[in-house]
Amino acid sequence: MRLIGLAVVLALSLTLAPLAAETQPAAKVYRIGFLGHSTPTQQSASLDAFRHGLRELGWVEGQNVSIEYRWADGNLDRLPALAADLLKQQPVDVMLVASTGGVRAVQQASRTVPIVAAIMGDPVATGFAASLARPGGSVTGSAVQFEDLVTKQLQILKETVPKATRVAILAPTSLVNSNTLKAAEGAARTLGLKGRVFEIRDVPDLEGTFRTAKAEHADAVHVLPSPASRNLRLSTVRLGLRSFGISGPPVRSLPLRPGDSLTILSMAWSVGFRVLVSLHPATRVTGL
Repeated sequence: MRLIGLAVVLALSLTLAPLAAETQPAAKVYRIGFLGHSTPTQQSASLDAFRHGLRELGWVEGQNVSIEYRWADGNLDRLPALAADLLKQQPVDVMLVASTGGVRAVQQASRTVPIVAAIMGDPVATGFAASLARPGGSVTGSAVQFEDLVTKQLQILKETVPKATRVAILAPTSLVNSNTLKAAEGAARTLGLKGRVFEIRDVPDLEGTFRTAKAEHADAVHVLPSPASRNLRLSTVRLGLRSFGISGPPVRSLPLRPGDSLTILSMAWSVGFRVLVSLHPATRVTGL
């Protein structure tokens, strides 16, 4: 998290530095547009770290830089309208987003404003860059090969639960028909897993998914990486436990031990939080 945050702050600083060099008057206040996926409360820790990083590089909110915030409140379909509203109200010097969808939303509103992505998918595959060596365009930031990531996660699942044959793949709406989903489906087939895709928008979708997964005797539930998955991460874990009749204190982590009836692998990295719930036959639960 700290490394990604530092990369974002450095990218913003490098974006703003040429502008400061071009304009000598000290009174100039640069404007950052901030497009958030959730709410200020949910992202308070990230916001504090972001502002702290800016201060360390000489950019102080309210002094030489101002930040205009827009929040999607967990509804990523609002991103295009929020980006358009922000850029219409008053021009900004740079936009900060946190996903591939955020980059697209800003580009729909402006093809010229510089964009810094805290995290995004393959910028070449998504058309944001001509190549990694010579990207061109107006987008910079941190990129993750999500296709490789989900493939490796499913490999770990199969190694952990070798007898698994059925996996429910939870795909937030933004990932339906995406390369990430295609990679997950391909990896499942290669590993001998019968994958069924469930489109997830909200908690009711999760409830229905776990009911169906249980009825169809799914051995595992794999959650694809996305901001929407992050917003629903706690509900995903709680519903997974409840749906399979497992109770206990709040779950932080579970060790991988033969015989466990529920294993949760929680990987906190960058601005994302992945949850992989592996369900398999056993008589007991350990690690709760």
